Amino acid sequence: MDVYNFEVLGEALRDGFEDWASVGRVRSLVEGDLVLFDYRTEALYGTDWNWFELQSRGLIMRRSTGAVVALPFAKFFNWGEGGRISTERLSSVTEKLDGSMGVGFWDGVRWRVTTRGSFGSPQGLWATQFLKEHHDLRQLPTGLTLLFEIIFPENRVVVSYGDRQALFLIGVRDRESLADWPWMDVQRLAEQIGFPTPRLGAFGSVNEVLADLSDAGVDREGWVMRFEDGVRFKVKGAAYVYLHKALSGVSFVWVLDGMRSGRIEELLAGIPDEFLGEARGWRMDIESRVEKIEQAVEAAWAVRPVDVERAVFARWVMATHADLAVYLFARLDGRSVRPLVLRREF
Repeated sequence: MDVYNFEVLGEALRDGFEDWASVGRVRSLVEGDLVLFDYRTEALYGTDWNWFELQSRGLIMRRSTGAVVALPFAKFFNWGEGGRISTERLSSVTEKLDGSMGVGFWDGVRWRVTTRGSFGSPQGLWATQFLKEHHDLRQLPTGLTLLFEIIFPENRVVVSYGDRQALFLIGVRDRESLADWPWMDVQRLAEQIGFPTPRLGAFGSVNEVLADLSDAGVDREGWVMRFEDGVRFKVKGAAYVYLHKALSGVSFVWVLDGMRSGRIEELLAGIPDEFLGEARGWRMDIESRVEKIEQAVEAAWAVRPVDVERAVFARWVMATHADLAVYLFARLDGRSVRPLVLRREF
């Protein structure tokens, strides 16, 4: 099956389809009648994204009807990432705030906020409560999706906003028409309801945006550029990226520890896209080494003396495969070789 628009996706939901991994590098989370779609980490490894993967950035649909419930931005990339650029005219350039993206929507009972990969993340729960306590949405059409940057002290990433607690409105989408509101309309709604908005940059070209970040410090993340065809790109300052990587602790040892613990996918899902290429390279190097040793162990195991005493097996191992001894004895005892390789070889 090819999922290439919301009509096809809604029909698949109504038909009870659940094998989403077969149509994209996407995972689904279910809460009652709601399904949240989020692209999987491996989607970030390549440059070929299909429509379903691009839309699965916190998209929420209703299983019973196939209707869109929450419509976040489609995935957008770093300027130049995978060769992606735009020749369209700039429409708007807004400050990229350093928090968590929140997806605000009417779930049929109340306004709530989720994050890209969870119905109940700490950031989403905080934002839902903050929204209830500080903003009156009773007059707001329930067909809108409000996109926020969630800022509060405990959610600091790199940039410090002091004691500031706020939901910055960064976009509005209509889940029925699929419209992505222009920035002037977003600002107008924000003023009506009392949401702060990111700073609007006064740039005439992409080169001006890039030049502005050339000497930016760690107190700024970057900019989001939107072009007249609606496509967005993000650009980040080098100092910010460097410090974020340091604070994230992303290194060869970090990847190795994640593989040893079996949590590597979970860990990779939590780091910025910019670091995934290098982290993936380290992971592939480690996997290559592990597979090479596993293959050598299996080749030796295939020609071992069978039905002999342990002492005889030991003499054979030391005479022919001393470098694999610890792994062959693990094999003899019915233990997995992989954890031993990860622990001993690096």
